[in-house]
Amino acid sequence: MRITPHLTAATVVVAAATLASPAHAQWAEAWRADGYAMPESVVYDESGGAIFVTNINSPDQSSNGQGYVTKANTDGSIVTEKFTDGLNAPRGIDMANGRLYVAQNGEVLEIDATSGEILERHAVENGLFNDVLALPDGRVLITETMRGAIYAIADGEFREWIADPALTGANGLLLVGDQVLVASIGDISQGFQNIKPANIKTVNLQTLEIGDFGSAEPLGNLDGLSSLADGAVLVSDNFTGDLIKVAPDGSSQTVANAGPGAADQDNVGDLVVVPVIQSNSLVAYTIQ
Repeated sequence: MRITPHLTAATVVVAAATLASPAHAQWAEAWRADGYAMPESVVYDESGGAIFVTNINSPDQSSNGQGYVTKANTDGSIVTEKFTDGLNAPRGIDMANGRLYVAQNGEVLEIDATSGEILERHAVENGLFNDVLALPDGRVLITETMRGAIYAIADGEFREWIADPALTGANGLLLVGDQVLVASIGDISQGFQNIKPANIKTVNLQTLEIGDFGSAEPLGNLDGLSSLADGAVLVSDNFTGDLIKVAPDGSSQTVANAGPGAADQDNVGDLVVVPVIQSNSLVAYTIQ
């Protein structure tokens, strides 16, 4: 969901993967905020000094109309609990040009970031839309997890940007240079009950060539992505709750554990704020 150098999903029960390197330095927990309802994604509105949080609020992730977006302070305290409500398992969120872009079951929404009003809807029947990434050129990319696809909103049109078996389980998004990084929840080609751990893929913005970020070895069942100042990225393992630092050379280490259901984090100043679905909370860590 995030763009470097700004420092800044479905929950699936699966087997954990072995990391490429053992845990070393642990990040310090700065704060923990409760009062959310299956929070899945966070975006930092730097200009407004606020964060927006999607709340799935649907235990089976079905379209129950009970999902919502919360507006909160940068310490996690809630400003407006239901800034936008009536949503269907909302997951990824990003912000551009005064609009929040929210991925939910079957739709991607454009929401006025001041009023909370839904301005536009982009629908694909049965689409399991997950993470959202607003690009500097005005395009907005959205992962569709079931098909291993990425959709784009560009010039007012909503269309498939790329679909490939290599992107199966496509979840978190991050822009690094001219590469879109895609974290996979896992290989779901044999069904969710047989999901397999996966790694971080890259998609070249110009050529659409697909590669691996760091290593082709599986890291886990991956969710959110954010960038770090040293060129590494931070990715959450949704099942274990691990926050894993992954370097371009393929080395990796667990730097914290937010608890099972750790989802799509964002950086807020010198903190990284992680929504944790199972504990209905946000957890902030000091970046080291």
